[in-house]
Amino acid sequence: MNKNRSLFIKDACAYNMYHFMIGMLSNLINATGEYDTIYIGWGEWTANYFNNNHNFALESLKLVFPSSKIICCENKCPSNCENLLYTNPELFSFEKRKKYIYLRGLFIPHISNHVLSKPYSNRIYISRGDARYRYITNEKEVMEALTKIGFHCLSLKGMSFIEQISLFYHADTIISIHGAALTNLIFCKPNTTVIEFATPYMQEKSQYFKDIAETFCLNYQVYTGDITEDRIKNQNNMEIFNDNNITINYIEQLIAMIT
Repeated sequence: MNKNRSLFIKDACAYNMYHFMIGMLSNLINATGEYDTIYIGWGEWTANYFNNNHNFALESLKLVFPSSKIICCENKCPSNCENLLYTNPELFSFEKRKKYIYLRGLFIPHISNHVLSKPYSNRIYISRGDARYRYITNEKEVMEALTKIGFHCLSLKGMSFIEQISLFYHADTIISIHGAALTNLIFCKPNTTVIEFATPYMQEKSQYFKDIAETFCLNYQVYTGDITEDRIKNQNNMEIFNDNNITINYIEQLIAMIT
């Protein structure tokens, strides 16, 4: 190994748990043996998210690497570094399912001594009610119905990375609209029931969490509710921003199935 060889990762995707964990972190771990120092460029957009309680990226890095090896920097090459290698995380590759298994084995041991900050039900509903887009428009109605059958309804915003891992590990039923929080399915036990709410577009285009569920033998199903008018008018008319409405009929069927 060359002395003082450094790797620069541009746009580390730390604003989105799935893309950070699968697209960057697993690849970064795979490459660290070759380098003495790793510079991670967050980028301006990512930096803004760090200031808004998105701390899973830094927490996960601290669990894996010695602090002396990782240097967070602006999204440009540090000028005081020799043998710097520019790269994009996607240039490193091995099958996604291997990444899921690798990450599970890497982080699950860290929860052995972790005590949850408060008691949670083993049935959890993950809310995106505080998000700017892709949330359930009749969520209050959904949460009221689920609470009656023992669900703990919560948001993961501001929750520590270890707390999220532990929460998913101990759950036996998880319900959530499509979102990066479901990356934590990597840490679920086999046979955990998972219900993902998604718009038809997201169901067709995004198979991320279905793949994770199949990898770890989770009881996964997806439900497509009714698309509602976007709260965000974006110039590209991206359908990933669509909100969702869950019908009363489905809620009743869901409760009957779970109980």
